[in-house]
Amino acid sequence: MWGGDTEGNYLDTSFTDAKAVVTPAFAPGRGIYYITVSYRGKGIIKAGFLYDQPRNGVELVENDEYYMDPEENTLSYRFKLRDDSPVRYKIRLTGDAGDGDYVQLLDVRIAPSRLSYVYPVFICAALLLLFDALLVFYDKVYRKWPKERRVVSLILLLAALYSSLPLFQNGLSATGDLIFHLHRIEGVYQGLLAGQFPVRIQPGWMDGNGYAVSVFYGDVLLYFPAILRMVGFTVQDAYKIFVIGCHIATAAAAYFSFRKITKNDVAAATGAILYLCSARRIYSVYTNTAAGTYSGMIFYPLIVAAFWQLYTEDVGSKAYKRLWLPLAAGFGGLLITHTLGCLVVGSVSLVLCLLMIRRTLRKETLRELCKAVLAAVLLHLWYLVPLIQYMATEKIHINRNLAEEAAAGDYYALLAKFAATGKNGYEFIMDQGAVGCSLALVIVLYIITIPWHPKTPYTRAARVLFGYTLCVLWTCSAYFPVTGIAQKSGIAYKFFETIQSQDRILSVVVALLACLGAVLLSLDLFGHKTTYIFAGILCGIALYQNLQYFETVETDTVYLEEADVNARMGKHPYDYGLGNAEYLPVAASTYNITKETVSSETLTVTANDRRYLTYDTTVINNADAEGHIVYPILYYSGYRAVDRTDGTVLKTAAGDNGQVDVTVPAGYAGTFRMAFHEPWYWRAAELVSLAALIWGFYDFFIKNKRQKGVSYGDQKNYRSCVPQVRQSRAGD
Repeated sequence: MWGGDTEGNYLDTSFTDAKAVVTPAFAPGRGIYYITVSYRGKGIIKAGFLYDQPRNGVELVENDEYYMDPEENTLSYRFKLRDDSPVRYKIRLTGDAGDGDYVQLLDVRIAPSRLSYVYPVFICAALLLLFDALLVFYDKVYRKWPKERRVVSLILLLAALYSSLPLFQNGLSATGDLIFHLHRIEGVYQGLLAGQFPVRIQPGWMDGNGYAVSVFYGDVLLYFPAILRMVGFTVQDAYKIFVIGCHIATAAAAYFSFRKITKNDVAAATGAILYLCSARRIYSVYTNTAAGTYSGMIFYPLIVAAFWQLYTEDVGSKAYKRLWLPLAAGFGGLLITHTLGCLVVGSVSLVLCLLMIRRTLRKETLRELCKAVLAAVLLHLWYLVPLIQYMATEKIHINRNLAEEAAAGDYYALLAKFAATGKNGYEFIMDQGAVGCSLALVIVLYIITIPWHPKTPYTRAARVLFGYTLCVLWTCSAYFPVTGIAQKSGIAYKFFETIQSQDRILSVVVALLACLGAVLLSLDLFGHKTTYIFAGILCGIALYQNLQYFETVETDTVYLEEADVNARMGKHPYDYGLGNAEYLPVAASTYNITKETVSSETLTVTANDRRYLTYDTTVINNADAEGHIVYPILYYSGYRAVDRTDGTVLKTAAGDNGQVDVTVPAGYAGTFRMAFHEPWYWRAAELVSLAALIWGFYDFFIKNKRQKGVSYGDQKNYRSCVPQVRQSRAGD
């Protein structure tokens, strides 16, 4: 603790010799701490820790300094010291300070956290579990693989780590939606601490007013970094581990899926690397920082492989009866990671089903599609029920905007921003977030090698894949008649406005092109040696393309910690950083958000204890009329005020500026708890999803294991889509 009963140190623009207010040096030691800073100020204020002795000219710890809100008097957050060096706490005015701006540091209190002991124990336990898992995997699986598969699996792992190179430097590139998604991680973390499960209203947004982002934006995968936050990881380190995990999961899912199609390890691994290192995906990770997009892309290959097999495999095989599993897993995973991505892929899949209508209407195919839809809905009913309810009943910006824009009717103006993201031929190849050189080369190689393609069902399926890929690519182009289609179809207009940008469909294109690359190499047109050369060239171009891109990423990094994330919610200090504020109640304005509880004059509030989004309020109303208490919490359906003694429910509604308003009856005297309560049918939906998950686990891992030879995609049941050219050469 520094400060205590002193009045603190003062600094304003009249001081010429002093640049900052700095505490005496102290050395709490390596560990995790909670800090509370009391201050006063006006203007733009920055603060942070600095070393008592600069290191190679660097004064700030982690080279980090964050904004402080002058309207606040205190700041509390958790931080980590990585060594035992003495440090100081520093607070200052920026160079933009004007007359009347000042800063006064009153008190700095530091308390050690028990996480200092939990964190190393967790690290040791996690490393031991990982080591044990790797040993089991090596003994039970890896040793039984053929040599080629063992080699490509290691190459895939290295490719995933290579894609993670920018994450191994200190700091993050604070571009795109990074702050928004770091806040989502913090929101899930705080929601779990508040006792929510699953998290619905994230507590920390807008100075604790809460934001229902978890209802509208699936965040299941974010529970992993949120748990890392709970055991002591910084938000930056938790995010980096999450991204590395997404890289590895994407490589594994793509390899698994493409191998189901090609039955060729090298071809599948090449397709997986092309997909993993595609320009569109890497751009989504490091520049656009769209966590929903790149985490959702884990599931795209599963859907591609499932549709390939739905339309090519023998409908009478036992394996065909299990094709609903990858389809349900793909769409379900996409739904709870990136709902807009699920909408895009669902639309593209629907068009494919219509184009392949004769095969779609086969009894067996329809059965698998219906089973997949039913399974996906049941597994994710816990997410769908709140989403549908809020979309249908809540007065939020996403509902109002679509209705107002559709009424305007000027589609050229309304869709100008959407159509501006359409690409021309040059941009498809050269833009950072487009197709890229390696996948463009797949198109060229496929066209060149057409004369050598054998006439088999497999190559005919490949041509359908190629043709459909070009069609989907066209929908991303500047030549696609977006406005003309919107004028003729209101449904199409709402679809375009909902997915927000035309190039969002590019994520589907790169998955299709990567699959096409794997299929092309599996044809083995010119012998194994030439196939390996082509695979090496394609992967080399993809990796080199990323290396050139990484050189630009590493030049724009900043350190981001809990205090930084809270201060950097937008483009400038004190902006709430809600993006387009789609999920904000229409009645609320961020400029008028209050941080204090406001009550009617007739009420006497004797206690008002808060924990996250829950208040315990003791109040007396001696008047003959009702009184009102408005809480600094945004109102969404589900907030209730219940008397702690007799269970009486007090009326709760949206009050001033869309914040929670509790009506206190005349003559009331007691204590009530105002908190968010999930409706019973939300809980019922969660139980249904849990039951579906248990049944799915039993069906896939236990029942399927007992029925030997019935596994999805079994080699002996893979008839019409095996390349015949490789079968004939096997006998040469």
